[in-house]
Amino acid sequence: MQFVRGAIPEQRHDEGEPEARCRSTDGALGGQRLLSEAAVKQMTSKETGDLVETSYGFGLSVANPPGTGYGHGGAYSTDMWVNSNRQFITVFMVQHNGFPGNGGKSDGVFKEAALAAFGQ
Repeated sequence: MQFVRGAIPEQRHDEGEPEARCRSTDGALGGQRLLSEAAVKQMTSKETGDLVETSYGFGLSVANPPGTGYGHGGAYSTDMWVNSNRQFITVFMVQHNGFPGNGGKSDGVFKEAALAAFGQ
C-alpha cells in the first residue's frame, strides 16, 4: 500500500496517517492487531437508514456502493478518505470556509490526481 503526503512526488511518505492506515489494513498496524476485523467492518459499513442521503458508519462517511471506501471530513474542508478497492488513502488538509467558483470541487480533483499519480 502506498501513502502520499503532499501533492508532489518528492513529498511521498510510505508510513501514512496511522489511524487511516490501521483501518485500511482491517485493524492491524505494524503487524499488531489494534481493532478486530469485525469492529472495522462495522465502522465502515452503512449504519444509517435509507432516508438519510449521506451514508455513515460509526464516525465515518461510507461510500456508495458499500465497501468501496470510507472517510471523515473535518472542519474547514479537511478530509481523509480510504479507497478500499485501490487500497489508497488521501488526506486533504486545507483551512477554507467556502470556496469561490468551482473551488468546492478541489477535494475530488485532488483525490483523482493523487490516485492517477500514485495509485496502484
